[in-house]
Amino acid sequence: MLVERLSTVARSDNWADDVESLSRLLGPAAIVQQGEWAQFEVGGARLAVTVDADLPARTAVMVKVCDLSAAARLLSELGWEVGERVQGDHEEQLRASTPGHIPLIVYAPLDPAPSAPSGTQTAEMPGDRETSPTGHVAPSLISFRNAMSQFCTGVAVVTGHDHDGPVGFTCQSFSSLSLDPPLVLICPGRSSTSWPRIRSTGRFCVNILGHHQEALSTRFSQTGEGKFTDVDWVAGPMGVPQIRGAIAHIDCLLETIHEGGDHEIVIGRVVEVAHQDETHPLLYFRSRYSLLHKPV
Repeated sequence: MLVERLSTVARSDNWADDVESLSRLLGPAAIVQQGEWAQFEVGGARLAVTVDADLPARTAVMVKVCDLSAAARLLSELGWEVGERVQGDHEEQLRASTPGHIPLIVYAPLDPAPSAPSGTQTAEMPGDRETSPTGHVAPSLISFRNAMSQFCTGVAVVTGHDHDGPVGFTCQSFSSLSLDPPLVLICPGRSSTSWPRIRSTGRFCVNILGHHQEALSTRFSQTGEGKFTDVDWVAGPMGVPQIRGAIAHIDCLLETIHEGGDHEIVIGRVVEVAHQDETHPLLYFRSRYSLLHKPV
């Protein structure tokens, strides 16, 4: 198997060509398609490709391979844009782009080498780190993403209701913020098409998903007007959709919004909560869905 690991959900501007070429790269047996959404699974790791406008246009896909030379040749044969190879302390990488402009970082770990003598400087991967105004060097994209993927989170769907009907999106960036007053925060992406509709109403509901609701998480991570088709939901106390089967519903009024890079940091004042303790949560860990392995 050429590819050892995949991660992330990526937005494509040329979905059909990307799915075809990824099928050649990963193998057609690894693909599951539904509408304009396709999921590839290799060795238990997943990559979803979608036309979802709620995702940032340049969400990078990291691909770990055994042989970077073989990967570069194959990507060139597929007609992808392939950049130069660069070498760091522990891995060698190249950057590539699919026909639908999905950026890829393809990397292979280097064989362990003898430790350098004291005082020897090693080269960083060019273009992979940035220096902040304070002079601190930021971690590489790969290191940052890998480190953040170690933090296991729950999965929620944030819902709202405007004059066009129910609307919602999948959200991992959710947290309780304050007990008194009761506040929570969510962090929707600036490129989201669903969040502006919810924001305009001044209210939203956080639906924390149970372990059996992975399909709902996938559905609400996509774009389009049919997200609520066949979804079992009821209107909550503020008229906002509450998804049945979720292990908690948290109804909020929009309190404040702050800037947060390519996301908005949204603080909501909690006005109503409901929960049930019989079902385990749906989890997300190391860029894939996960479940609790022990009873709680």
